[in-house]
Amino acid sequence: MRSALEEIRSGKFARDFICEKETGQHRYVNLLREAEEHPIEKAGVRLRGLMGWREKRKPAPALPSRSARPFGK
Repeated sequence: MRSALEEIRSGKFARDFICEKETGQHRYVNLLREAEEHPIEKAGVRLRGLMGWREKRKPAPALPSRSARPFGK
């Protein structure tokens, strides 16, 4: 936590964030993909399926389309 706070205070976080945006958000997309493929997500889908009282919904798309991604590009 301290290192994260220091990155925010020093401006490193903002510089890295802007660089990520300007270079096509490859790290962001990879992090999203890794999170979606994590075993806890598969368990969550299964558990939500067992909850009969919940409204059935369409699953979210795997990754947003390039035009719909936050932060442009």
